[in-house]
Amino acid sequence: MDSHAHISLASATRWQLQTNAALRSLEKDPDQCPLADEAADIGIDLRELHDGRGKHVFRAVFTIDGTTVNVHRVRHAAQDRLDADDI
Repeated sequence: MDSHAHISLASATRWQLQTNAALRSLEKDPDQCPLADEAADIGIDLRELHDGRGKHVFRAVFTIDGTTVNVHRVRHAAQDRLDADDI
């Protein structure tokens, strides 16, 4: 394995651990997260969680169904808004 592949694997592993921890935080109080900008356009209570720093911020969009949190997408925060077909 060359050094670039090793660095990429380490970065991916760190990102996965950080992302999983952020998503697990939704177990405690998912209502703390704001409605996503496109929630009104799509017609559902779509919420968003941002995590990360600098240019490495991801955005998780999710809905709450009783005590269940349904994560629909995890994307880079700079990506375009979602539409109904993306949910």
